[in-house]
Amino acid sequence: MKYTTLFFDLDETLYPTGSGLWQIVTERISAYMIERMGLDAAIVPELRNRLFTTYGTTFGGLRREFELDDQDFLHYVHDLPLSDHLRPDPELRRMLQAYPQEKWIFTNADAGHARRIIQVLGIDDCFKGIIDILDIEPHSKPHPNAYHTALQMAGKDDPTQCVFMDDRSPNLDSASQLGFFTVQVGSHPQGEIAHPRIPVITDLPDILPLESV
Repeated sequence: MKYTTLFFDLDETLYPTGSGLWQIVTERISAYMIERMGLDAAIVPELRNRLFTTYGTTFGGLRREFELDDQDFLHYVHDLPLSDHLRPDPELRRMLQAYPQEKWIFTNADAGHARRIIQVLGIDDCFKGIIDILDIEPHSKPHPNAYHTALQMAGKDDPTQCVFMDDRSPNLDSASQLGFFTVQVGSHPQGEIAHPRIPVITDLPDILPLESV
């Protein structure tokens, strides 16, 4: 099978879990709910878990169940000193450039956050575009409609010719069921489907040898 398009998740996929960045983002989400929305800190962990489970993202749940200023939320949770956690990654850049396929970022974050991250990593010119949470609203990964929207935005109509990489099993499960070839990055528990797995994204050639794609 020759693939035409590679879709990459962003957080904890293009950079490793050990950077600590995503942990800070999640802390900022809780802080926003307490400080900006005035919610009781005692209920935030359980509420976040329910919203995430129900809607795929805390952001999506807050938009549906509360009055939320989207741009204020996204700016607050992503206004971070990225260079404290990430560095240019020449190995990642070489790996991405070695694949001739179109490459897209497909993320449940916003495009501004994605751009800042890929700029810090030194890979901002490696992607055809970014498909973000606002592009796929009112859905998000892992809802199937989010993947249909991503395909449309990338100008693709056959998911079997596409590869999708993510750290979260539910997101990969949905993509696999639609026909994407899926690759799990990192060590998160497996979901309903056993996906080919690599510890870090730069190991992608172990799963997708360049000569085979």
